[in-house]
Amino acid sequence: MPIGRRFTARPTTSQSLSNTCQNTATVNSAGLLPLLLHCALVILSVLVQYLNLYKTVWWIPDSPFNYAIDFEAIDYYVMAHIILMGLTPSLYRIFLSLYSGPLAAYPVLRFLGGIPLFGTWFFLAVYTALGVDTMGYTWLYCAYLYALLLYLPVLACLLYNTDRLKHLCLRMSLTHPKRSRRSCAPSVNIFHGFLTKLRQITSKLFWACADWPGMTPNSALFPIRYMTVSNEPTGSIGNSPVIYCSHHYGIEPGSKSTVLLRHQCLNSAEQVREEVALFRGDFNIRLMDVLFNASYTVYYSCFLPVLFLKPNGLVYDGPWCIQHGLVTWLVTFLLFWYFHLPADYLDMLHRSALHLGCWIPENSYTVSAQSSAWSPAQIYASGATVKHVRGQFRSIEPSNAAEPGNIQHVRFHSWFYSPLRIPSLLMYVSLALPLGQLISLKWVFEWYKLIGMVAMGMFALYNHYVHIRTYAVLRAVYTKDGQPTDAPS
Repeated sequence: MPIGRRFTARPTTSQSLSNTCQNTATVNSAGLLPLLLHCALVILSVLVQYLNLYKTVWWIPDSPFNYAIDFEAIDYYVMAHIILMGLTPSLYRIFLSLYSGPLAAYPVLRFLGGIPLFGTWFFLAVYTALGVDTMGYTWLYCAYLYALLLYLPVLACLLYNTDRLKHLCLRMSLTHPKRSRRSCAPSVNIFHGFLTKLRQITSKLFWACADWPGMTPNSALFPIRYMTVSNEPTGSIGNSPVIYCSHHYGIEPGSKSTVLLRHQCLNSAEQVREEVALFRGDFNIRLMDVLFNASYTVYYSCFLPVLFLKPNGLVYDGPWCIQHGLVTWLVTFLLFWYFHLPADYLDMLHRSALHLGCWIPENSYTVSAQSSAWSPAQIYASGATVKHVRGQFRSIEPSNAAEPGNIQHVRFHSWFYSPLRIPSLLMYVSLALPLGQLISLKWVFEWYKLIGMVAMGMFALYNHYVHIRTYAVLRAVYTKDGQPTDAPS
């Protein structure tokens, strides 16, 4: 869903979101390529799943089918609705990436363009949903199918507006109904009050139409929760750019202001822990988007086509359809990880984990009597022993600002202390997909399965290419630096 933004322009020094959006006019293909690939992935995944469900045996003599697919059994309204909803998040992100500059600067343009744009999308979504052929279904199953069509959009709205819903529930619980009072004001005051209320309603309507999803952190639907701003290339070999610099921004939950996520070699333990808390929250938000986008793609491209099958005696391979859904989920997960969590972002988390450090519990009988109580304002060296309310702990890092026994600090350090842990894991997962497809050729011989494997194999190979490239680059950088994980850098 359109809650994370990737811009391709030179970032500004101001922390204002509007200033950042206004300086994002130029676009390079590197930031949009994963989104374009996701659009192609959605279309191919839907077509492959329909091929798995509606394939025929047209080659048999006296076969009632003339084509490889039973086109007459396909409900094209369902297919159009699935493709429309599957493509909407990525197409909307691409649109905002291309035109976010003028849209952010001119609210009137958003007001005039938003009504036909979102009105057309809403009309197509409702028209394709209401055009579904429900002949042969019971009314209970029809209600179940339409509930499933609304399930994921409603879930996304609730998921990405949790804080706003909590605030709304709190306001409703604290608001008491007021008694209605008769107004004794003269007709002039009534007319003036009517004009004031009309002006207020018009202003609210204008800003409601100009408030697009994913434009600001205060958007009514799908507010921005992070941004990635990419610079123009800073180096080149001949005419080919070789270096792209990205700046990652987070959104503070309270003030809804943008914060540049940049690691600093801080000498204060409290500031190090605050930096880690900011990075950890931003990483969790980005990871949740990656997981939700992968599940969103599988839900529309693989799950809904099976539910809308007509009860006309179609025979399909259920385990193979499930396998196609798993492959689609993994391919989408790896693609969006590369888009939302690039290598420079993981490097920033790695350097922060080095400064955070880690504690290991110690046996109370082996701790020396000279161990002091843990101080939240002190940075401890390797081998230092402290007393904490959670027990006795010993530092195992040259720089240790973590809180002893804090499970969040332990997880952050264990995941990001090694700069190659996550890239190597992703590389092996991306390698497992094409290898699994090659091994499955030993027993897979049906023509429609081979077509599906070839279609999904292209995206699997692309994911393996980008993740093995990320791993190779990081390995070369850290090997050249000479064991950078031994001390903060």
